[in-house]
Amino acid sequence: MSSARKNKFQEFIRSFNLELVTFICISFLIFLNPFFESFGEFPFTDFCYMSLIFLGNLSIQILAVFALQKVKLLKRNTLPLVLLIPLNIYFFYYTLGSITKYQVLAIALTAVIFFYILVISGRLRVVLLFSTFFLLCSLAPIVADNLKIGNSQQQGALKSGLKAKRNVYTICIDAMVSSEAFKKLYFGKSVATQKLESLGFATYDIQAPNKSTLFTYASLLEYDKDVTPNNFRRLFNGLSSSRLYTDLKKLNFKRQFFSKSNYFGTDQGKIDKFYPLESNFCNFCSYVNDQWGWYFCRIFKNFNASKDNELQIEDRFELFKKNTQSNFSDSNKWFSIHHIPFPAHTSSNSYDPNIELDRKNWRKYYIDAQIPLSKLFSDITGYILSSDPNAVIVFFGDHGSYQLRGLKDGDVTKEFGVIRTSDLLMDSNSSLLAVYPSSFCKKEIMSLGNNTEYLFYTLMIGASR
Repeated sequence: MSSARKNKFQEFIRSFNLELVTFICISFLIFLNPFFESFGEFPFTDFCYMSLIFLGNLSIQILAVFALQKVKLLKRNTLPLVLLIPLNIYFFYYTLGSITKYQVLAIALTAVIFFYILVISGRLRVVLLFSTFFLLCSLAPIVADNLKIGNSQQQGALKSGLKAKRNVYTICIDAMVSSEAFKKLYFGKSVATQKLESLGFATYDIQAPNKSTLFTYASLLEYDKDVTPNNFRRLFNGLSSSRLYTDLKKLNFKRQFFSKSNYFGTDQGKIDKFYPLESNFCNFCSYVNDQWGWYFCRIFKNFNASKDNELQIEDRFELFKKNTQSNFSDSNKWFSIHHIPFPAHTSSNSYDPNIELDRKNWRKYYIDAQIPLSKLFSDITGYILSSDPNAVIVFFGDHGSYQLRGLKDGDVTKEFGVIRTSDLLMDSNSSLLAVYPSSFCKKEIMSLGNNTEYLFYTLMIGASR
């Protein structure tokens, strides 16, 4: 290489020195995060995938800068702030989307903006200082979150050599309220609850760990009532590592999550069984952007006449059988999570709690729904026990029924009188938990109190003893 060309090449490389330093420092956060998240279950494929995104992003920017320099639209040693920041925002958003902490993403994006301001001014030492500072700030909450003891019994239980011994079937009944809430809000006792008790279940009135389906599941999978809203659907299908899935694998459980629709995402091959399976456009949408992909998928299906039959199974019991029948003949033990969107809750679009007729019609619907729910309990319980008499069966509600949706403390209704904050909390969070056999983990469940985010953990440990 001639001296002139060599000097030209060195000048070209020097023009990217600051950007390379920035990317190398920030990429530590991305590359190390899967390790801190999983503690021993290192997702090597995710590491490779994120590495490719990182290298691809950097390559595009180098080519863009080189092209602008060639056509003399960009002076040497100057980086195109307007061009690079949007690319980096998308890069960090997409890559860090699996992290369930918004503050980490905010720190990373703030770092990008600060870095490029400093890069433009050419202050290398300040860039290095800020790189180190933001790196430590970004890693600190992840490390602290994973080192957090939270419940001292958890750490000891996983280190005591326990292994999966019984299959666990957890079935979430959307908006299944507690006995107390049913008596207060629906003026009686649920026939579905009575059916569970007659089948040998122990029933408990609990406070759901959160007020919505996605938040409740995320709390159960992360053992954290204060989960940060982000791409929760990535937790369910295993695209993002969760504490429950990691612990289940350590105890030799097979992991299963299934539901009627792709509300919780589609199968990405990250856990042992997930339903629904990959489905062309919907799978593509959820993979590109999990948070908005589900909505694009719904719009697509509304216009697509040939809808995916895999997602159209109406019979709730048949769907359960379809997804669990192979578990019985498997020598491995399964921890199965199933969501049934019934009887569900009031709709914010079509329900007005201030209208007495709306409240009356809703109560009739919800009370009537207890009859098919009772049959569903009988069918599922009988089906499981006929093939797996040693199984643990759990029905639970993910939140309340929201009959008082939109009302506030001090409002007055004909049937409930003055509404109090305690009524609103009962309406939104009070749920029913039913466990078979009735003696299973009775003491541990009762000791949970309001810490119901540890419910799945408690069931997992109990089925490993």
